[in-house]
This record gives sequence, structure tokens and C-alpha cells, in this order.
Amino acid sequence: MIIDTHTHFGNTGLFNLTENTLIDSINKFNIDYFVVSNLEGSEFDMQFEKISNRRSYNQIDLNQRTVDLVKKYNNKCIGQFWMYENKLNKAEVDFYFENSQYLAGLKIHPYHSRLAVTDKKYRLYLEFAEQKSLTVSIHTACDEYSQSKFVYQISGDYPNIRFILVHLDLATDNRKAINIISKSNNIYGDSTWVNTASIIRAIKECGSEKFIFGTDNPIDGIDTYMKYKEMIDTIKNTFNETDCSNFFYKNALNLFFKNKKLFLENT
Repeated sequence: MIIDTHTHFGNTGLFNLTENTLIDSINKFNIDYFVVSNLEGSEFDMQFEKISNRRSYNQIDLNQRTVDLVKKYNNKCIGQFWMYENKLNKAEVDFYFENSQYLAGLKIHPYHSRLAVTDKKYRLYLEFAEQKSLTVSIHTACDEYSQSKFVYQISGDYPNIRFILVHLDLATDNRKAINIISKSNNIYGDSTWVNTASIIRAIKECGSEKFIFGTDNPIDGIDTYMKYKEMIDTIKNTFNETDCSNFFYKNALNLFFKNKKLFLENT
């Protein structure tokens, strides 16, 4: 079994990840389940310019599109609530709980929001996640907003949150992110855009229970999973059945699908 914990749909201008491409890719490569979020939550482009053609979704409308997709494929996926920098309000909390069977935690993208997770604007979201013991996936990279050290700085204040360092600090050798995971009880890592050698090293140093499989599918089109074929094969040939099961699906079940009866019954 394989669960891809990091997939998207949506059009930001630079990226146009259609629902059809996502589903066709999932089916083509026999991915069992996937975690999905709406990329249209991105507020700034790669040059930190405000995305001018960005759809004017409010927070609820943006994530309603995710809920609608999950409902359509509810035997295959679960969504993440993509958050902006604005303060969490009662309507958004109500929306989350009304749709909790379709949502599994929060998604934060500091780069595309130009806001590090240490900023107080995130506080209400993180307090909400702490109270409800939610998983929070955070894009990490080497830019001024996205470094994994910022997640580490706040992780002790929110011990009930399971933080995921997406990309293990993109465009680095991943060592700082791996070190943070090794010394943290509530920080995990994913494999998205991480080279195979780094993932092997990370699992050996931190344990297989701290890492999950993710890809950013379908960012490279319907054949995005071909980019991960070497990683998948190498992990299967390097680790025992328990470690492989942890990485490919068991950790994901615990982080995203726990208490989701539909998914647990199908495993």
C-alpha cells in the first residue's frame, strides 16, 4: 500500500494542476490513497510578487473546493485546510468541524504567504490545531520564510501538534531538517523533492516512524511518480517490511487518517 501525503490541485498562473491530471496520475500508478490541498491558497508567486490573477476566494470558499474534491473521491483521499495569514474566525472553525470527515489538519506555505510560522498572525490557527491535536504540514526551504528552524522554534509551544517538514528544507542538503526531526518528538518529514540518499539517511538516523511518502503530484504532470521510482525501489530494497510499511502508509494513517473509519476499514 502507498499513501501519497502531498498532492495538489488548482491554478495559480504558474502552476495549473487539474483535478483530472491528479486523478489520472493516482490511478495510473496505483496509489491507494492521497492527501490533497488547493494550491490556489498561494498568495505570492516565486518572485514574491502578489499573484495578480489569483481567484478571490475567501478562506472557506478555497477549502470548500477541497472538500468537494474529497467528497467526489471519498474512497481515495482526504483534504487539508490551506490557511492564509488572516486570523482564524468562528465561521472557519465551524466549517472545519462541519467537514472534519473530509479534512485532516492544516497546510501552511510560508513561501507563498511571505510569512514565517513564527509570526504571531499564525497563532490562532496553531492554538486551534494544538487544542484539537491536528497535523500541520509546513513547506520548508532555504528562503527567509520557510526554514525548518522556525518550525522547531514553535514546536515546543504546541506539543499536541504533529508538524511535518515538507521538503526537509528544499534546495539544501537536508541535514538541518533531519537533525531537527531526530531531536523532536512532534516533528516529522516527508519525501517531496528530497533525493533518495537523504531519505535513506533520514530514516536510518531518525527511525522509519518519523517519515512519510509525499510527491507534490501532479506538479510534473501525469507521470510525476516516475521521479520517485528510484526512491520507492531503493527503500523497498534497503529496509525491512516494518520500516517500509511505516514510510509508505502506516505513519500517514496515524497522522492523517486516524479515527477516519472509512479509511481504516479499507486498509
